[in-house]
Amino acid sequence: MKSTSKHLVFLLTCLTLAANVYAQSPREQLSQLVEQLQKSPGDTTLRERIVKLGAELKPAPAIPEEARRSFVEGVTIVKSAKDTSSQTLAIESFNEALKIAPWWGDAYYNLAVTQELIGQLADAERTLKWFILSNPGESDARDAQDRIYAIAAKQKLAAAETVAKQEKADREKSVYDWLLGEWRLNDEMKEVGGGAYSPTPAVSVQSVKEGDRIIFRRSGGGDFLRATLREQVITWDHWMDIPYQLPNRPIRCPEDGAWNRVEVTISADKKHMNFSFYQSHTGTCGHQGIHYYKLAR
Repeated sequence: MKSTSKHLVFLLTCLTLAANVYAQSPREQLSQLVEQLQKSPGDTTLRERIVKLGAELKPAPAIPEEARRSFVEGVTIVKSAKDTSSQTLAIESFNEALKIAPWWGDAYYNLAVTQELIGQLADAERTLKWFILSNPGESDARDAQDRIYAIAAKQKLAAAETVAKQEKADREKSVYDWLLGEWRLNDEMKEVGGGAYSPTPAVSVQSVKEGDRIIFRRSGGGDFLRATLREQVITWDHWMDIPYQLPNRPIRCPEDGAWNRVEVTISADKKHMNFSFYQSHTGTCGHQGIHYYKLAR
């Protein structure tokens, strides 16, 4: 008997709750659903249900003043914004309006336009679908659907550009990879007048990628060589901070250091690189020598 009584109580409770839900007016249902969405804003199924219900109500649900304030704020920011960060503020305002009135089609449309402006294409596409669910009218719905098609085209283009960039990066990597890592540097100088070489002890050099360049740095600090890739062709520049002279060119005596083009010879196994230049060692450019740089692994 006790078990039967419990089952009857449970059944009566369920019937009572169902009757209460059924007895709710559509506007009461909308209000309850909005409260639920505010607790779970990521519930897209619930949001779609609210948008559809709001579109069915005649007359349309009134827009609360706080939602309208956030909406006008968003529209104003979009019109005045000059950069992406400002447009993000507009998105926050539109989302705030939709938190209060998640059935509001105009807010969804303006949110979608702003999302598209800053490149949030997937979000913009989804938001436009919510706008269409709000039953905006045949002309506006047609415009929104065409905009969805245009966004899909932009997504295709963006995907193609991403693939092209990756392919370019892969090609550059095949050209650059062997340059990266640790090298040993020998710097030997010979007098123009025929004097003997003056070798310096080998030092460690680390090469790192920065943008489209590989920078070679001595272990003690200081960049001294860089390789720049353009259309898979490497050009080389050496940092010179004292007066210098490149082969077959007039002597230059700069007050400050500068990057200057040099020709680098690379061994077939890519384990040795050499380059040289004439350099002056006085402010008058009177005393000259030849520097031979040898990089090895």
